[in-house]
Amino acid sequence: MKNKVLLVLPVVVFLSSVTLAQKSEIRIVKKVTSAEAFPGQLLQLYVDGISSNPMTLIPSERFQVVVTQEGVSYQAKVRSAAATMLNMKVLQQRNSSAEKTSEPNKETLPAELATFQGVLFTVPQGLREGEATAVVIYRDKRSDEFQFKVVNKPLTPKIWFAVKTVEIPQNLPTNKLPGKTPPKPIFERGQEEEINLTPLVDPETPDSAVLVTFKQSAIKREVFARVERNDPKFIDDRQMNFGAPRYIVTVTTPLDLLPGEAEMEVRLRAHGFVSEPDSVKIEVADFTKAEVLKPVIMSLSQSRIGVGQSVMVFVNDIKRLVPNPMETRIILEQNSQRIVLKPERNSAEFMPGQDVSLPVFLVIRIGKELIGNVTLRVFNPARGEQAGLSDSIPLEIVNEVVPPTLKKVNEATNQDLSPLRMMRQMAIDAGRDFPEYNPNARYVTITAFGLDFDPNNLRIRFIQGGKEFTLKFADYSVSLNEMFIVRLPDEIIPGLVQVAIQNKADGRWSEAVTKEFEVTKPNRK
Repeated sequence: MKNKVLLVLPVVVFLSSVTLAQKSEIRIVKKVTSAEAFPGQLLQLYVDGISSNPMTLIPSERFQVVVTQEGVSYQAKVRSAAATMLNMKVLQQRNSSAEKTSEPNKETLPAELATFQGVLFTVPQGLREGEATAVVIYRDKRSDEFQFKVVNKPLTPKIWFAVKTVEIPQNLPTNKLPGKTPPKPIFERGQEEEINLTPLVDPETPDSAVLVTFKQSAIKREVFARVERNDPKFIDDRQMNFGAPRYIVTVTTPLDLLPGEAEMEVRLRAHGFVSEPDSVKIEVADFTKAEVLKPVIMSLSQSRIGVGQSVMVFVNDIKRLVPNPMETRIILEQNSQRIVLKPERNSAEFMPGQDVSLPVFLVIRIGKELIGNVTLRVFNPARGEQAGLSDSIPLEIVNEVVPPTLKKVNEATNQDLSPLRMMRQMAIDAGRDFPEYNPNARYVTITAFGLDFDPNNLRIRFIQGGKEFTLKFADYSVSLNEMFIVRLPDEIIPGLVQVAIQNKADGRWSEAVTKEFEVTKPNRK
């Protein structure tokens, strides 16, 4: 079966989305940015007013950051830029733990979830201890000033661990377990593990390092972490590791640590100065340490599904599926019956490695064996049922084809199409074809949940003036969670159009769900 383009996002995605209005001015959101920095530090500024779409891709070369101190301006190195949805409370807590935040400046933060342009730059060398300002320049727009204090030694880093959540529709079941405390971060002996730090020193800074100390009873081991830049890249002709460039910090857990609780301290070094440490409790594990390594189901894409239809299962961390995530299985149980399913699609196949903590999604297709209320578990066979079987989550299976829930249909905007344009350019640069996007064609964005991930099991029709136009396989360009981008048939003219969508399963079609939208662009062919 031929696959369409799949985007693998190594980023944190949240439980709901929010759209901010496009603005004519850009400003730096000061409440979530550290008010202190040292030369050589990677400093992230969050800019409002550039894009409200978290999928917008803007090359970092279009941004400038100018740092000024005592009338002297320094051109900072911009390391990355990406529109990102941010959890405001998490960012404030992350920055306030080790450093002071800047003055509120009477600004009002948006809702807890909001979209900003993150601009990461290196604080220039040559700055002295004292006050300085930074501004972001994007095309003909210049942000307001961000005031910060330059210090002469690295700040105490804050260790944090990404909230491994995924974007899911509302009112779907999750495995929220009241009364249970979050598990400690898992560090397997002898394995590389990712740690997240704020702030982080640019690895190109002279005499810089991330120093990690493990403490457990009488054991004390200090090791150097590795800091590497991770850039988006093609994995093969149709898959892409997709996201902003970022710096990944990994450390190898000492082999002489024992399974159980330990303490990890982290310090930053730059220009010969060493910061104060931050510390966190961790769980040291190996393949015999069962309980802490169980997979954790975060959510299902649907709570009610028909025979022959697909459902997506989200697992919180690829590390809970090692040593071979591709051997992961899904178990359905009803009374004494048990069905073991191999996923049709496993996002671990497209991930850069197992040492980076990222959610995994598994797509299964429901058979006829069980009808009614069942429970679903994720199983890592390498660790057996005691260590590798997740807690259960409920699922209802019905003997009918469940239609999708259609939320919105609109002409694809430039922001919607920016990932396709970027992938097309990367494919061209690599000498590959990219038929999923044609600059001369028109595209439509369909937002819905419960759509089958395989276009062969979908029927999408555009209806105008008493005529129907059914999409072919080649018309499906890209799917990402709830969003499908499809090619608009050439026969459609500007005006009101109705779209009708059906799921197919077991040779049957669901009822059609419909929605009208306005086409404004004529066919350019």
